[in-house]
Amino acid sequence: MEHTRRELQQLALKIRYATVDAIARKGGGHIGGSLDLAELLAVLYGEVMNVRPEEPEWNGRDYLVCSKGHAGPAVYAALSFRGFFPYVGLLTLNSQDIVIGTRFLALMQLPAVWGRGCLSLVVLPWVQNCLERNRERSAF
Repeated sequence: MEHTRRELQQLALKIRYATVDAIARKGGGHIGGSLDLAELLAVLYGEVMNVRPEEPEWNGRDYLVCSKGHAGPAVYAALSFRGFFPYVGLLTLNSQDIVIGTRFLALMQLPAVWGRGCLSLVVLPWVQNCLERNRERSAF
């Protein structure tokens, strides 16, 4: 993907807006931990990372391990704008009615993984293996 600097700046602004929107609708949260990553996420998801929103389980995909737990809303916003799930899913942040149900978000929400970057890098392949085995079993 080739984006201009202006397009990436616009994406960063959209990520900020969506982050504030989601946290405000939730009734509060750690806003600063998300807002300071907007440019980084815009460049990573808008230009650098190899991902296929239409094929989230693609074996050649890149992973973002964000060990800063309070940045979750911004990561979700970036994923939404990249096309992984509709914007309305972002507005269910931390609620019982959450509509974000893709596999990569399940990985991000594991208590043993989220917020621990180095541990995430070690545990991620194991978690993927477990999910894959579980998916194979449920196919029968």
